[in-house]
Amino acid sequence: MKGVIQQYRFQNIASVASSLYSTALYPPSTLNRKTIAYVISVTADGTHSDGAAVLAHGIRKASATSKYGVDLIAIVHPNVTTSRAALRRSGWHVIERDIPVDISDIQGTFLREHIAKNGCCGATELLKLYAWTLTDYHRVVHLDMDSMLLQPMDELFDKEDKIFMYTCDYGMTNKRLNACMVQGGFLLLRPNVTEFERLVDTVKIGDFRQGSGWGGEGIGWGYGGMTIQGLLPYYFLSLSDPELSLQLDHCKYNTMFDQPQCKNASLFPSVKSVHFTVCQKPWSCINTHKEACEYFKNKWFELRDELEVLETGAHAEACKGGQYHPLTYLHDTEDSI
Repeated sequence: MKGVIQQYRFQNIASVASSLYSTALYPPSTLNRKTIAYVISVTADGTHSDGAAVLAHGIRKASATSKYGVDLIAIVHPNVTTSRAALRRSGWHVIERDIPVDISDIQGTFLREHIAKNGCCGATELLKLYAWTLTDYHRVVHLDMDSMLLQPMDELFDKEDKIFMYTCDYGMTNKRLNACMVQGGFLLLRPNVTEFERLVDTVKIGDFRQGSGWGGEGIGWGYGGMTIQGLLPYYFLSLSDPELSLQLDHCKYNTMFDQPQCKNASLFPSVKSVHFTVCQKPWSCINTHKEACEYFKNKWFELRDELEVLETGAHAEACKGGQYHPLTYLHDTEDSI
């Protein structure tokens, strides 16, 4: 795939520790410093293992220049079985959690009857709420597995006056209602068990109305709005003090290149994290012929190649004939939990 896949030369391979988690490359999070938990939620087994592996590698590499320590946590649904070994192999600490709300306990009829099929993952998307329970950490960053971290985000972790930071999903926001839908692939939060319990209670009350969303305020009436993408803006911007939350620059954080201003090449060096939605997943091996998309997919493949070299001492072309070839060392561990 021209413009996407390149061959990379890695010098002094023998001098690089065979383990991905060499302290020479990645300082340990046990040093005397505050620690950030980077979290993913896995709702089902699938083809996401390479995405999780490259994401983990990018996080650790970017965090090497951060003043904060880093831990990796994967929250998995009980139905997830074959993916667990590969997640652990990539450095994710796997914890199992079921959906925090029993759908039958939701009081609101409309929400109770429709949440199971809302958005990408239905009610299992609520697994992301467990990020608020990780109170051992200074901050928690919840990312989707088709994301990539390129630079540390200390400037956000330093903001003591903010408890929730997010980007808007402009493509999913109802233009008529003009109420921001939170982009569920990037959530930066201060963990707090009380906040978790209140979010769960908000779902149980289930005041989600047909045509006008949460509380009838126009929030969340759109794709995924019954769960994370609508619940969070309703809770943090309507039920709580909105001054405690911060909408981030979508061209710098969690950028998806769905807005014209974000496609300016002069902005590329300032991008901290990317979310491959509009651009398609790198492992789809599709050339979008869009400059921003191909530039950052190249970055993803650079991380992938580097990771493969660290693990095996060599790397093979990832996309051949339009077909993605998974990381073999990683998938050898699947099915053995």
